[in-house]
Amino acid sequence: MKACAFLEKWPTLMELQKSPPFRIREFYQKYGRPSREVLNERVNQIQKGQPLTLDGAVVMASVMMVQALVAQIRPLRLAIETMIRRLNVFFGSIPIGPSLKVSRERGKS
Repeated sequence: MKACAFLEKWPTLMELQKSPPFRIREFYQKYGRPSREVLNERVNQIQKGQPLTLDGAVVMASVMMVQALVAQIRPLRLAIETMIRRLNVFFGSIPIGPSLKVSRERGKS
């Protein structure tokens, strides 16, 4: 969900670059604990980044698409987590995380 939060806060590189570096660091620290070195490198990369286009129409359309996708991803992720919890009742332990691997040991007939 941190990617969705990131894209909601800064839908364009230009908006991200306008944000003070301490705000970017605060965001990353809120959603994880990267090392100081990694965090500084990310902030440097953001500051040096170049947008793919400055065409206002393209940027606006892209922002609208990102907003639409984020709005779909959040409830979809919650629905998937709910399904996994319910399946857990029948098939045993199913980790809910990045891998979403289903344990097939208990489901074998």
